[in-house]
Amino acid sequence: MPFHILYLTKNPVANNIVNRTLANEGHHIENAVSFNEAENLLRNKQFDCLLSDFELHDGNLKPFLQSKKNKIPACIVLCNTDNFEEALTCFPLGATHYLLQPIKPFELLKLVNHLSSPSKSAAFSNDYTLNASLFESQFVKGNSLQSAQIMELVDLTAPTDLSVLISGESGTGKEFIAKQIHLKSTRKNQPFIAIDCGGLSNREADLELFGRVSKDPLIEPSTGQFERATGGTLFLDEIGNLNYQVQVKLLRAIQEKVIRKVGGSGNIPINVRIITASNFSLPDLIQSGKFREDLYYRINEFGIDLKPIRTRKLEILQYAKHFISEANTLFNKNVLGYSQEVEKILTNYRWPGNLRELHNIINRVVLICQTDKIQTHDLPKDLVDQSLVWGIDEQNTSTSTDLKKLEGQLEREKIMEVLELTRYNKSKAAKMLNIDRKTLYNKIKNYHLKI
Repeated sequence: MPFHILYLTKNPVANNIVNRTLANEGHHIENAVSFNEAENLLRNKQFDCLLSDFELHDGNLKPFLQSKKNKIPACIVLCNTDNFEEALTCFPLGATHYLLQPIKPFELLKLVNHLSSPSKSAAFSNDYTLNASLFESQFVKGNSLQSAQIMELVDLTAPTDLSVLISGESGTGKEFIAKQIHLKSTRKNQPFIAIDCGGLSNREADLELFGRVSKDPLIEPSTGQFERATGGTLFLDEIGNLNYQVQVKLLRAIQEKVIRKVGGSGNIPINVRIITASNFSLPDLIQSGKFREDLYYRINEFGIDLKPIRTRKLEILQYAKHFISEANTLFNKNVLGYSQEVEKILTNYRWPGNLRELHNIINRVVLICQTDKIQTHDLPKDLVDQSLVWGIDEQNTSTSTDLKKLEGQLEREKIMEVLELTRYNKSKAAKMLNIDRKTLYNKIKNYHLKI
């Protein structure tokens, strides 16, 4: 049975391959290079399947799915190893399958043919099929006392409607904790919508959160995420990046439980639980006048602080084994573990990107590993070099009574922490550390920090 497919991609080479592959089997394909163009096509046409890159020039697939939920029977997400973890969050929003890029024509054709055959698709299950429960299965409870305490806090706050502020370095799993709170709450069957405030301009943040009213036929009205999250949970990541004026509107929405669209004059009631996260110290932003103190107390009715993975060394190997298992499924490999030398390297390395960095490294390593155990030569050279330096320093520090050495170790850790927080923007890092750029460069060189 031929399928009517809407294909969204910014890659002209992939576009040619996919169109030729599917057309030869009798499927009808229409193309769009942006989510905005796809919106226009969907106004006048019905499609059996959406085939879409996770990321296009005008954003990623998540907001598009939120606005089109349940309107397209099947949705295949096209992702890669770098954005695979984030692409998983599309499945609670209506995505039904995924394929890794670059696309293999025979895999695409096999999947589409099964979807287009009612007699086969009901019983069809393969490695490309995911559902909403997968997000929960991706979450691994750490076996340290710190992780146990975090889960106790999750269980304690989940049944309430308290606003929760999750703090911690980038990559520590703040969105996963937010999702766990949602899944354990009475709102679990309602939407969970996550917004990365760090990636929005001031104007975009206003429209994304509150939507727009328009009388101009050339400007489309829009629905904000507060409305889309009605009855559910709205997760605002990197909230410290919001503009001061947007903070004012957000405070009003939380206090009065109403929003006002851009260009609108009437209030719209909302019923949304707010969970926020920040990898910057919000009290520091308050002191510098960049964040409203009254908003801080509204979003921080309950706080959860996630410690970096380097402070939970026993869990590094636990998470590594879990990620190896995931990668085996993803790449159809059979890597059983790692050598003792690799184990030392993984535990000595400081993981400035935390779980996100560990996950990405394991994915890449499993993909290139040619034996049943990961060896040192499979690891990125920079990771091995850094691990050796950190391991020697840590050993010296643990037995040292030299205050200067101890102070140097602490300074080194703080520099790495701030560089990670600023996404390795050395000008911002130097400003936060209250030193000039030249001094920062010298310290990076002296401490053998490979940035």
